Amino acid sequence: TFQTLLAAGLQPSHRLLDFGCGSLRNGYWLMRFLDSGNYYGIEPVEIGVRAGLKHLIGPELEAFKKPTFRFTTDNDISAFGVPFDYVVARSILSHTCPGMLHQILESFARSCPNGVFYGSYWRLDLPGPDS
Repeated sequence: TFQTLLAAGLQPSHRLLDFGCGSLRNGYWLMRFLDSGNYYGIEPVEIGVRAGLKHLIGPELEAFKKPTFRFTTDNDISAFGVPFDYVVARSILSHTCPGMLHQILESFARSCPNGVFYGSYWRLDLPGPDS
């Protein structure tokens, strides 16, 4: 994910939202790369993020990089109050229902007019398990 974002033009000065940041597996790399205050995470399960901050990031790097988190299930990207240059949703869209997917993409379109959204998904044109 990190290498894909770099190839797509991610710069330290960009604001990035890690949608479904979990225990910060991507956040580990992204926080180190991005300028202070430019890493944002949204996650419904706070305990995983807290474990990642403790065991992967550490208090010194957290204090220096000043990540911002929202612990919620509302999927509202605009609630951060900033436009993002990049939103990454790794293994999130493939686990949503159509209504939730629409809500996420609508929130992105409203709040990130110049942003890029990277997400993993299931292709519908591939043969199914019964083929």
